[in-house]
Amino acid sequence: MLYQLSIYAVSGIGNNTAKILYPSMSSEAKLQKIDIKNPATGSKYAEVMLQPVSLPLVAELLNLSSKVKIKEYVKQIVFGS
Repeated sequence: MLYQLSIYAVSGIGNNTAKILYPSMSSEAKLQKIDIKNPATGSKYAEVMLQPVSLPLVAELLNLSSKVKIKEYVKQIVFGS
């Protein structure tokens, strides 16, 4: 999966980043970033991000039935803050 994301990131489409969302039960899970570097120059070429989605928070937001808060959370995890 990481290899596939790396290919997406270096494909030249978009801003040379690829992000995957994964479910997490841990409140301590944080966004992780992996730099893809040019082997000849060592300069950063692209970036792969692994973004946790807090399942307890999603369940809490769904119980509140607040569409605004759910939309805000989705925007935050997809587009960043």
